[in-house]
Amino acid sequence: MGENKNDLLDKLTKKADSGNSKAQYELADKYKSAENISEYIFLLIKSAKGGYAEAQFDLAFYFDHGEILEQNVDEAVKWYTKAAEQGKVEAQYNLAIIYENGDGVKQDYSEAIKWYTKAAKQGLVDAIFNLAVLYKTGTGTSIDLEKAASLFRKSAVMGHMESQYNLGILYFKGEGVQRDLLEAKKWFTLSAEQGDVKSQFNLAICYEELGSNQDLFYAFKLYEKAAENGLEDAKLNLAQCYEKGKGVRADATKAVEIYKALAKKGNQIAQYDLAICYRDGTGVRRNMSEAVKWFSHAANQGHIDARYQLARCYETGTGIEKDTGKAAYWYIKSALNGNANAQYCLAVCYEKGIGVVADINKAVNWYKEAVKSGVPGAQCNLAILYYNGKGVKKDVEKARELFKMSAVQGNKTAREYLTKI
Repeated sequence: MGENKNDLLDKLTKKADSGNSKAQYELADKYKSAENISEYIFLLIKSAKGGYAEAQFDLAFYFDHGEILEQNVDEAVKWYTKAAEQGKVEAQYNLAIIYENGDGVKQDYSEAIKWYTKAAKQGLVDAIFNLAVLYKTGTGTSIDLEKAASLFRKSAVMGHMESQYNLGILYFKGEGVQRDLLEAKKWFTLSAEQGDVKSQFNLAICYEELGSNQDLFYAFKLYEKAAENGLEDAKLNLAQCYEKGKGVRADATKAVEIYKALAKKGNQIAQYDLAICYRDGTGVRRNMSEAVKWFSHAANQGHIDARYQLARCYETGTGIEKDTGKAAYWYIKSALNGNANAQYCLAVCYEKGIGVVADINKAVNWYKEAVKSGVPGAQCNLAILYYNGKGVKKDVEKARELFKMSAVQGNKTAREYLTKI
């Protein structure tokens, strides 16, 4: 006949009284109730002081989270460290989090990486993922995308959704690994199947890039699913699918409907796309006043192309009262952010004094910027300046070179000048 509960408890108590830290921990568990909580903590502390890692971890956890015991991060770190040094993987992980976030202690990424690495070597998936993120971002260490990719792969294979997503991103961009659209698709698929909306969206982008009719259909369906889950970028891409007939029958009216909803919520890309629809009469009656309205909203939020389009409207007086000063203002805003057409138009403004004080040197500089992007009008106008020696040292050969570049793109003025040289 087996021993009864009282006999087992007596034996456990004797072991605990003799200093057996494991027995103290097991005995403490018998007192883990509201009415015996003091005895429970007393035995837990004895076990922890005796070196039992499980007790050390539990004690650290209570100090860490303010459960049962008053929150005390220093005590939490102390007991997590003792348990971690004995190989308690959860203690290593929690200690790493405390050091990474600086929760009640001085932030120390070196310590965080040290403990994440130890926990990762024991196969703790969250530690592997967090360590990968640090190497990917270069937080507390130098950026090491190859190491990040290797770590993401380890945790991704273990089914970690965020790791699958991040590994997909690395394959899609070719960062830390050779770019591989099919590998990206594989990992996005696994993450998407777990319900990750970002992966649904990026999987759709993979299908869209693959480009077959069937792939475009899959992309559309995924954008639709991600949009239903509230992802704004997916809604935007869904609208573009409707507008361009990618993966679905073209429906510009439906596209405008989605653009409007997003534009009213402040999405600058949707505001710009909606403005283009009003400008061109796509899916809606052409209305330049409405186009200017939405170009303005997008421009004020920093949309580079919207700033250029708004400048064009002010310069030509289309949909709004003509104002060359405001046109130049928006050309400058757009040009400074790299819009090549705005750079060209701004150069014209400076050359001819349209909305700004004429300044041939600034004109030359902006023409040169636009030429870098291959704008034919900028190539031709800069060539004329070189041909005439205006604002630059006269250089017929340089002019000829620029005229040829412009002429190849169909610029008639450049072709006419080439007949003269």
